[in-house]
This record gives sequence, C-alpha cells and structure tokens, in this order.
Amino acid sequence: MKQEFKNGIGDVYCRLEYLPDEKVLYSAWFGEYLNTEHVLIVGEGMLTAMQEFSVKKTLNDNRELQATWDDANEWVAEYWMPKTIELGLEKIAHVFSPDIFTQIAAENMQENSLIYQDTLEVRTFECYDQAKSWLLLDSPEILNQKSIKASHLI
Repeated sequence: MKQEFKNGIGDVYCRLEYLPDEKVLYSAWFGEYLNTEHVLIVGEGMLTAMQEFSVKKTLNDNRELQATWDDANEWVAEYWMPKTIELGLEKIAHVFSPDIFTQIAAENMQENSLIYQDTLEVRTFECYDQAKSWLLLDSPEILNQKSIKASHLI
C-alpha cells in the first residue's frame, strides 16, 4: 500500500506506505508549508491503514519537511493518539527535520504523548537509521528474518 497526499497546487506533502516486511506504517513528509488540514487528512489515512494492516509501529519521517504543524498537535493528542491506541499501535518513531520549528512541533507532540506512555511509546530521533532500529528492536518478524539470513551464511 502506497498513498500520496498532495496540496492544492499538486505538490506531494506526504507519502504513506505500509512496509509489510517490517510491519511498519511509514510516513514521509515534504515541503515548506503544512497546515492543520494536511495533518488531519494524513492522520485519517494513517488510521485507515492501521486498521487495515493491524499496524503496531509507525515511522514518521520529517527529514524533508521545513514547516511547522504545531497547530495540529491538540488534534493529534486528543483524537489521533487515542484512536491509534484503540487500533493497537504501540510505538511511534519520529525522525526530526533539520528545521527548528518543525523540531519544536515534534517535541510538543512527544510531550503531549506522555499521558499515553503506559500504552504508546513515542520517541524522537535525529537519525533515520536509529529511529528504524529502535522501532524494530525485539520485533519477532525482523529477528526471524535475521536468523534466516544468518543461517544462509553457514
């Protein structure tokens, strides 16, 4: 499953993809302008994908985003996060943008998530590889793939 979200002038501001090998929902955000409606539309798309694929982990990649989405943080905390928990989401790895305002929005999102810390773990990262490694840590699917690959080397 791959889905692109475009703004009014046709520029892609988010790509959403389910990664079946890792059982992760991946969202990559782009551009210099993002409004609350954009976040809500993608958030609803993510909820649909979480339900369809029984997603337990998401990887939110802001490396190519240079826009703040802080205005949507209340909706994320009060609506989206509780819905994701109902759907079984357990972990969110969030990769920072180099843009300071986007980083602040991500930090606010993580702070807002603390009220759900018993059921939903949210961490922010500066490095994509570290975010993905943390997200997949102790993942039986990945551990089994590594075991299979290692056994082929023997």
